[in-house]
Amino acid sequence: MLINCTRKMYGYVGGSERIGSHEYDSLFTWSGELFHADDGNAYVMLRNLYTGFPILFQVSRKTLVINSEQILAEIRKAFLAQGYDNDAIEAYLKEGEAVRFARKSDQPVKKKIDALIASAYEIGFDKAPSMLPKQETTQNRKKVISSDLMREALDERRVEITKKLNLVVPLKATLQLTPGYNVWRSFLLPPTLTMYEVHRVLQIAFAWDDDHLHEFRVGKHIRIGDKTEEEAGWFDRDEIYDESEVQLQHVAGLAASFTYIYDFGDYWVHTIKVEKPKFIPEEPVAVCTGGKGASPWEDCGGAYGFDEMMGILADPEHEQYEEILDWSGGIEEREFDQDFINIRLSQLFKKRKN
Repeated sequence: MLINCTRKMYGYVGGSERIGSHEYDSLFTWSGELFHADDGNAYVMLRNLYTGFPILFQVSRKTLVINSEQILAEIRKAFLAQGYDNDAIEAYLKEGEAVRFARKSDQPVKKKIDALIASAYEIGFDKAPSMLPKQETTQNRKKVISSDLMREALDERRVEITKKLNLVVPLKATLQLTPGYNVWRSFLLPPTLTMYEVHRVLQIAFAWDDDHLHEFRVGKHIRIGDKTEEEAGWFDRDEIYDESEVQLQHVAGLAASFTYIYDFGDYWVHTIKVEKPKFIPEEPVAVCTGGKGASPWEDCGGAYGFDEMMGILADPEHEQYEEILDWSGGIEEREFDQDFINIRLSQLFKKRKN
């Protein structure tokens, strides 16, 4: 069961029941609003997405907490009041017994709920729970009686989950260079990737050779990297967390952005922005979703060395032109190639599964 709450109602949801990771049949999807009536009591108005069936119930003054048990109990009570078949009610509640709450409210639905609340004031809060479902309403541009439509729907014994959704974390990694360059790559990554695997993704995306040390930094004090290098004496400052144990979801939950540093000589700094996680129907895999700009060469002297070499390559008359061209091979093969990156990522994580 999925309950789409307004912001106000969502604040009263108790427990750890707030995250949904499935696509729900509309019969098992409800929209809800919490409001305080003139009598000083708090009430919740639910409205079913498929049938428009309304449920009005009072929230305890003592706790002001809304949880899954209360939702299921109020649905059962409302259905029994309409005289629905008990077996059909129990089948519906068993199918939708795992109640999940989401903060979501669109304007057309909110208008319909507000209209139901206004009707409850007119009818009276003692009579509204039984009378509101018998009122005519508009559902899918048709005039219907929501209690009749719900009765028919319950007899269908529909399945709650239509599709399992998977969480992915969108990232955008921007390489910090001198002014005039814009080199970035964006990704959708499974949240369970270790930071070592994120390191491998970045190496492929920016065409690095993984020949140098690297490190992630989250804020001022959290450092994540290769523990074997710390033990070998390369890191002598604060403790470094093991990148093979820390997952992306841990880092994404700490900050809106973090830093990836590669090669402490050339010191390539990548600023990584964590965008809003989202659900997708496909199995989550590491994928590059976009990018721009050619990656610098390894061992070219960092951001300033890269800028100097690019200036030389832009001037065929420069005395070092042939030398730099011969050493670098030119910039063309360092250009962003999304298809090639995704082939490499696919190969990397195919090996991981095997």
